[in-house]
Amino acid sequence: MPECRLETWRCFVAVVPSAPILERLSRALAQARRERAEAFSALRWTRDEQRHITLRFLPEVEVHEALPRLIARLGEAVAALPSTEVRIGGVGVFPPRGRPRVVWVAARAESDMLHRAVEAVATACRGAGFGLAEERFVPHITLARVRRGGHPPSSSTLTAALEDSLGPDLGAFEMDELVLFRSELQPSGPRYTRIATFKTAS
Repeated sequence: MPECRLETWRCFVAVVPSAPILERLSRALAQARRERAEAFSALRWTRDEQRHITLRFLPEVEVHEALPRLIARLGEAVAALPSTEVRIGGVGVFPPRGRPRVVWVAARAESDMLHRAVEAVATACRGAGFGLAEERFVPHITLARVRRGGHPPSSSTLTAALEDSLGPDLGAFEMDELVLFRSELQPSGPRYTRIATFKTAS
């Protein structure tokens, strides 16, 4: 008999900033790209709809049994979290030393609520049967990645050029929901599809 292959999806849980924050970020990035085109020539920018704060990535989620179990556990976990204000601002790169590969803007919340959300999501994933490795969480929105074979300027040059346009603070939004996405890799870049949205307690 032919082997029956299980259908699996690449998924992640994320916080999606409010539309006003994303619009403000988009305008600031457009200005930066116009004014400092040479500094950013090695970068491939994320699209507006791709910008989010990833809390946990799950590379293989079996669709028919594991996915419904995961959705149920995440719903319970997020419903126990309070809503909180998340503020966006401050440019950084990965890795923090050496040749930069990813450029990002930071996210922060009072009372370490983003880290609490990460812990709640991880507990829900484990409860749904997923084995998770420990990960260092740096809350951020990815803005750009260095093109393969690209030769970016130094990390300090990149961050200074972006901070001139973005400024230290892009504003804040209310985190009152988390979203489970499916990620599909395509030649034009990843496509993200919402699977489920989970509301916080208040």
